[in-house]
Amino acid sequence: MSVTARSLSGALSAVLGGDGFRDDAATLAAAAVDGVRPRWVAAPATLEQLSQVLALARQEELAVTPRGSGSSLEQGCPPPRLDLVVDLRRLDAVVEHNPDDLTISVQAGMTAGALAARLAEHRQALPLDPPGWNSRTLGGITATQASGPLRMRYGTMRDLLLGVRFVQADGVVTWGGAKVVKSVTGYDVPKLMVGALGTLGILAELTLRLHPAPACERTSLAAFPSADAAQAFVAAVVDSPLQPNRVEWLNGMASRPWGVTDAAASLAISIGSVEVAVRA
Repeated sequence: MSVTARSLSGALSAVLGGDGFRDDAATLAAAAVDGVRPRWVAAPATLEQLSQVLALARQEELAVTPRGSGSSLEQGCPPPRLDLVVDLRRLDAVVEHNPDDLTISVQAGMTAGALAARLAEHRQALPLDPPGWNSRTLGGITATQASGPLRMRYGTMRDLLLGVRFVQADGVVTWGGAKVVKSVTGYDVPKLMVGALGTLGILAELTLRLHPAPACERTSLAAFPSADAAQAFVAAVVDSPLQPNRVEWLNGMASRPWGVTDAAASLAISIGSVEVAVRA
């Protein structure tokens, strides 16, 4: 290890402490992006540590990649160089929850599953269900604009993100958006951060719009002899008073694990409301 590398290791370790700085071979191999291994892994536990790490990285001209759960690292271009991976999973606290306003501010390393468990006692939910949502971090879901079937009713993260706190490449902490649902002031910085893959800054804190959790939710599978018949059914549902949470198209092969063997297409339809309405 060169003198410069040793001094940088010491500086990162001084900022992060023993629990937040890793440079052992196993950790570096696990943090590789598209086969490119970093030289260090930083896991800040506070916003201040994250800011100091990025300021140091900027000063030393390090190539930095943020990481949440690591579920979507294949998105974007392979990095030609990677010095530092910033692991955000220790930033996983609830900053502020206002149940009456249906808003919550959380750190970006919190997983969607942990948030769902926290909100369940208030019968509230963040209606996002991308693949593997339970273990994915909210910062990663935001940075990749990940979504699932619930977007049909509730939209995507662009519709649910009210405010962001993020750290720029030079370590400056910046806030954009608001902590209330109704706000029309200022430039809509949160929408810039959604889908940006961390290129505009590292997300540290998110203020999210919540929805009441349905008292009851059931899913039905409807089979059709042709794709045209399934398409006509979807059009009829859209034009009806029904408000399904999810509508998912399954071709004949995808329908078979659910016991449908003689259909060209199927539709999985989920309805969430009070129990009487769901039954009706």
